[in-house]
Amino acid sequence: MAMTISDFWNNLEAVFGSCYGRSLVGDLYLPKLGGTAEQSLKQGIAPELIWAELIAETEMGEDALWVHRQPAPAKK
Repeated sequence: MAMTISDFWNNLEAVFGSCYGRSLVGDLYLPKLGGTAEQSLKQGIAPELIWAELIAETEMGEDALWVHRQPAPAKK
């Protein structure tokens, strides 16, 4: 199952928080993609590739990489 752009933004907020996450997307250069995550999204690069590079560059680890595949917490 491919990551959607909505998944990308949801993951970003879950892992980095809203403000810091959006700052990373706009400012952090991702060498393997040749630009920022924002630029890569605009170029049509697959969100899962961008997400993987963002996690690799920030050294967040495997748990963050697969956060979109974790089950949602049960509602009370």
